[in-house]
Amino acid sequence: MKYVLFVYGDEKPWADAGAAEREAVYAQWGAYESLLTEHGARRGGNELAASATATTIRKQDGQVLITDGPFAETVEQISGYMVVEAADQAQAVEFAKAQPGEVFLRAVHDYGLDHLAPAEAPPGVRYTLLVYGPGGQEATPEQAAASAQEHYAYIELLLARGAFLDTVALQGLDTAAIVRKPGEGVLITHGPFAETVEHLGGYYEIVAKDLDEAIELAKALPEPVVEVRPVVEYSG
Repeated sequence: MKYVLFVYGDEKPWADAGAAEREAVYAQWGAYESLLTEHGARRGGNELAASATATTIRKQDGQVLITDGPFAETVEQISGYMVVEAADQAQAVEFAKAQPGEVFLRAVHDYGLDHLAPAEAPPGVRYTLLVYGPGGQEATPEQAAASAQEHYAYIELLLARGAFLDTVALQGLDTAAIVRKPGEGVLITHGPFAETVEHLGGYYEIVAKDLDEAIELAKALPEPVVEVRPVVEYSG
């Protein structure tokens, strides 16, 4: 089963870090990715640009509100994510414990869409669209089917625009676990990492020519709240 390990935390220490400190952190991440590769568990992932670069789109009563900044103005923000293949949640938690940062994880629905991902990313700027919706509300079969059709139509739109890279739909909050590392210890709890009305339901990875196009594509997403974040890319 696939799990997404979301890395989160206070962004200030990273913003204040010098070149040597950042180099050391990236070395830790390189070792972690090697560990996942050795286990045959790595399935993808991205580092996200700082939450200050985020744009949030909210839809309510037929209106669309676009604001600068992340979905939730909290000290702890998502800074990236890693997709892993694990036998069960226990193994996913073990992978999360080995990550350099603090992590919350969720199981992934398998809708058999892996074949839609392009072999090579099209030219452009990569963005992650973090999708938020009401938490704790179980959809009826009819609602779930209607939502799936809306998302399939959205994927078709992205494919037609040459913008689709990947998508992940998260399973319910009952699959959520949080791995915190206070001091030298490890604390594992279950449930969402933020007590908000809306909860993260999944994400899309897209490519666009610029932020304006990314926002345009995000507005077409059939969900009430979408946070648009640039993906950190490195040359060389």
